[in-house]
This record gives sequence, C-alpha cells and structure tokens, in this order.
Amino acid sequence: MIDPTPADIGRKVIYRDLSGRKIEEGTISSFNDHYVFVRYGSGSTAAATSRRDLEWSHRKPSESAIAYTMRGGKVTEIDFCEPPRSPLDGPV
Repeated sequence: MIDPTPADIGRKVIYRDLSGRKIEEGTISSFNDHYVFVRYGSGSTAAATSRRDLEWSHRKPSESAIAYTMRGGKVTEIDFCEPPRSPLDGPV
C-alpha cells in the first residue's frame, strides 16, 4: 500500500492484483482520497487504482516498464514498454 503526496506525481508504482498473478508497472498521474490514477504501459489514459494494490517501484522514471502475468507459478505473458522519446534524443 502506498500513501502518495503531490511530490509523488510522475513516480513509478507496481500494481499487484488480489491473486498476485498479474503484476504491472505504471506512473502516477494524480490521486484523490479514494484512488491513485496510474498510467500503465504505453497507455495515455490513467486507471483509478486502489492504494492497497500498489507499491513503490525502485526503477528510475527513464527506464523501460515491464508488465507480466503469471499462471500456475509461471510467467505466461510479458510486455515491455519503452519510455517516451524526447525530440532531443535524435532520430530512431
């Protein structure tokens, strides 16, 4: 469970569902008294997420995000999401 402050907007968090099988990393875009709004993967829309389902990520904001799903104790799905590129990064 996390207890975000305004300084935490833009900080990375880890979502875990109640089963512990789905784990996804996202970035806090805002929060209120009931929910933390998190952008997951490459999505542009934030999802309302319960504070109890989140923990702080220890990765830097510029590092790639990883989401994976587990079934039967094995990872069955992996999604790598690259951070947004800056125009200052130059051509791809």
